[in-house]
Parts: sequence; structure tokens; C-alpha cells
Amino acid sequence: MNLGLKYVIPRLRDTKVQHIIKDYNLPDPLTFQNGEKVTDKKQWIEKRRAEILRLFEENVYGKIPNEAVEAKYKIINEVKNDLHGLATRKAVKITFRSARLQIDARLQIYIPNNVRRPAPAFVGLPNWWLGFKRSLWPFKHVLHRRYAIATARFGDFDSNINYFKDGVHPLFYKEGQNRPLENEWGTIGAWAWGLIQLMNYFEWDSDIDQNRIAVLGHSRMGKAALWAGVNDERFSMVISNNSGCCGASLFRRKIGESIKMINKCFPHWLCSNFKNFNNREFDLPVDQHMLIALVAPRPVYIGSGQDNIWADPIGEFLGAKYADPVYKLLGTTGLGAEKIPKVNEPIMNTIGYHMREGGHKLSLYDWDRYMDFADLYL
Repeated sequence: MNLGLKYVIPRLRDTKVQHIIKDYNLPDPLTFQNGEKVTDKKQWIEKRRAEILRLFEENVYGKIPNEAVEAKYKIINEVKNDLHGLATRKAVKITFRSARLQIDARLQIYIPNNVRRPAPAFVGLPNWWLGFKRSLWPFKHVLHRRYAIATARFGDFDSNINYFKDGVHPLFYKEGQNRPLENEWGTIGAWAWGLIQLMNYFEWDSDIDQNRIAVLGHSRMGKAALWAGVNDERFSMVISNNSGCCGASLFRRKIGESIKMINKCFPHWLCSNFKNFNNREFDLPVDQHMLIALVAPRPVYIGSGQDNIWADPIGEFLGAKYADPVYKLLGTTGLGAEKIPKVNEPIMNTIGYHMREGGHKLSLYDWDRYMDFADLYL
């Protein structure tokens, strides 16, 4: 897929516009590794999707274990008329147990009282737990739009500081193992695994509609939301906000955060094999448009901030744009746009995208666009 991309990109926060020109080719999601073309929907579903998924597992995120662990659910508190009657609030303890270890995770759910149950829901792992940066997850605002909202502590799945010694990784270690193998999951994989476990819980809770769940994440959790949505097709919608490098943005542009920077600052986020591609983006057999394509044909939405150069908002748009052929092959509208939209003018096709004013944050504008998108597709 010789896309021959050349873009002139302004640094939007600079007083004087500085132009950055990038030339690169992208791997084609509709071409097998042996060079043969994907010609129909069946080939994508039965063969090419699995091939791309294996490439991401082996080279970027690491493989999430598919071994089942015992999970028990306990509602430890339920308030029927919380927030002045607006919602029912549940606090749930989930206990995971393997032959070697037991770990607890905490889940908080708000369900609007003015909707017929089971209710559609947004689920995610906020970058901060309840009580910190609460405005990033505006519970009342979402509830007034008639959606349930469910959040869990990301640190219960991996703390992001202890390098695989706590969290869920030890549940799966073999005798004598104390860290993942080179092609096994890192911290982002653990967070994605946690989101998948929450999906398992929703199949048990009759108040939540398991067929209308959107997984949403901001920044590093936007990366995890994409990887969870790729690995678990039960998520009806996938939303990634300001996810940047290893999220929605293309590696090959090398604008903002790079593979080398990620591996230096967060060496535990991805699999060890990913370090082989420091300063070698063009040798990586995948790029992030292919990750977005793995969500197809389900709706996916990518949100960018105009001033968030570190996450490369135009690279995020291009990730969405070059996933479009797969969505079209599967019979959807895809992105349906050749050029990046103006600021605050969202695209609402099966692939959604917007660039809003401002920088690296999850704003009310973002939430309103994601709920508008959910109104259309959930």
C-alpha cells in the first residue's frame, strides 16, 4: 500500500507556524504478509484480521493470556437513589483467583434511574480514581444523557510503578517467572485485560446491557481502550481520546512521542520485543491504522486536541483515515473524509473523529461528542 504520504503540519501552539514535512509509506491492512490481496469480507474475517492481531501481539503490546482465572463478584454497597435520585450506585468487588494468587479489583457503577434497564454504558479506567480529577469523568453529565457509567481502579490491574510485581501479571506466571516474556503483555495489556474482565462482569449484572457497552479511555488509557476493544469484540463501541503514540497516532510520522521515547520513559508499557523498533519505525510490520481497523465493523471514535502536539492529532486523524478501506470492505460508511475536519467540526460516520480546541485532556466537549456518537450507534 504505497500511500506516499506527504503532509505539511503546523505546530499549532507556536506563535509562528512551523511546517514539518513527513514522507513515509504505510503497510496495507488489506495485503497479506505474503503479498496476496484481501479481496472479500470472508478473507478479512477468517485470515487477515488474525494475522494483523498476531503481529501486534508479537511486536507491540504482547499477548494477553487466554487462560481463564476464577472470578467472583460481590456487591458490597448499593444506593438506589444516589445523587438526589438521579442514579443507582453500586460498589462491586471482583476477586480473581489462580492456583498461586488472589487479587481484588474494585468497580463503581452509576445507573440512571430514568431509563429502562438494562442500560447502555460507558466503561473505562480513569487515569485517576474517584475523588481525583473527577471532572474527567463527569458522572452527572453522562447520567443526564441516559447512559450508565462504570469505572475501576487501574492500579488494581497494574499499578504502573512496580514493574509486574503487583497487579494481575503474577496470576499467570509459571513457576520461577517474575516478569512477562519478550512477547507477553505489558502494563497496557494488563489494563486492557482488566477492561475485558469488566465486560465479563456486565454479562452477570442484569442492570447493564452487555450489547450496548462503549469502552472509553484517555491518554494511556486510550491506548488500553483500543487494545481491549481489539481483543474483545463484545465491546459494541471503542473510543480513544488523545491516545497518541501506541494509540491512534501513526508511528511512522515520528511527530511528538516516538517509539524510543515510549520505551525509555515507560519500558513496562509494551512487550519487550517492542524495544527492537527504537528508531526503526519503518521496520515495524504494522502501524496504528491497522489497529483501528481491527475494531471493524464496530463503531470507533478517535478524539484529538488541537494543541496536543505530543499526541500528534493529525497522526491520529490519519490513523482513522487509513483504517477506512477495511471498514468499507465490511460494508460500513467508514470515516468518509479525505481531509482533516476543522476544529470542533466532528465526523460521525462509523469511524468518528474530531479535533477540538485545547490540549491534552478529556473535556466535556469530548464527552458530548462521544455520547452523540453513542446515540447514533448504540
